[in-house]
Amino acid sequence: MNISKRESIFIIVIGFTVGILFPFMNSFGLVYTAFIFTIAGLFFLYMILYGYFKSKEMFKSGKIFMLTLISSLIIGFISIESHRFYRKNVAENIIQSLEAYKKKNKYYPRSLSTEETDNYFYEYQTNSDLQSFGLYYRFQDFGLQYDSETKEWQNLGWND
Repeated sequence: MNISKRESIFIIVIGFTVGILFPFMNSFGLVYTAFIFTIAGLFFLYMILYGYFKSKEMFKSGKIFMLTLISSLIIGFISIESHRFYRKNVAENIIQSLEAYKKKNKYYPRSLSTEETDNYFYEYQTNSDLQSFGLYYRFQDFGLQYDSETKEWQNLGWND
């Protein structure tokens, strides 16, 4: 039983649309989506199994919906990881700029210019003598924090 071109477009469009939204959901939204996807996945699996033995049309519909669900998850995972990778690369570039600034001026700047960072995603703090800094960026309800003294990233949870 082959899937038509129109059904393939449906799978791709719906899968892409749902999947691309994953990085912009908070933790509650992701848990809620996971619950809905689990229920839908079980229902579509039932459609596939029942349809295999009883109704070829239900079998085909179950396959289409299951492929849509799977494509949403795959595109969602790719979307989340690419968004996280992008944010970390921007943070690494900011850190390089800050280190170059300190090398030139012997201290870190008091604040970042708005051209260097998107204030929604990144937070910057220095100590009082401007000799060390912390750079924090959030992703969904989690975040990463960089410490200039240890030169290491630390993962932060939703309540840190």
